[in-house]
Amino acid sequence: MPDPTMATALFVGQQLSGVVALPGSLAEPGQRAHLVHEVDPPLDWQTPGRIRAIGPALERLLPDVSDAMERASIALRLWAGCLAAAKTIALETRDGPNSPELRTAAFAQIDGIAEADPIYGAGVEAAPAFKVLRGQSYSFDGVPSGSRVRWRTPERGGNA
Repeated sequence: MPDPTMATALFVGQQLSGVVALPGSLAEPGQRAHLVHEVDPPLDWQTPGRIRAIGPALERLLPDVSDAMERASIALRLWAGCLAAAKTIALETRDGPNSPELRTAAFAQIDGIAEADPIYGAGVEAAPAFKVLRGQSYSFDGVPSGSRVRWRTPERGGNA
């Protein structure tokens, strides 16, 4: 995960709560992508006021999570996983085009983190839906076939 903002958001989210189960309100990748879209851009998790400001949106988007710290934890971890994967499957970023080799290397790290943190992993799975929601093109060229980001692609019985 090259962007330190996402790594720090993941860490902060993990410190807020150790919740590991994805709430029913986020069962579908599109629901997760919508949450990430609502709290971005940018999710300035470094400012406590910003986390408080997104609180009402998180209450609305996560009606089945009663604890505010758990909601913030879920949002930060989903955001980190979704954005890490979305930036990697993007055709290009502010740093230039993404190559297949870059995607292969990045997903070795992204999928490793996703294995250790299921909420982050759920964010990774939502990245294609996030790209579609934003009207952005993406590519799986170079992404390992077993990657979490591919879990709902047509060849796996779902829509990206």
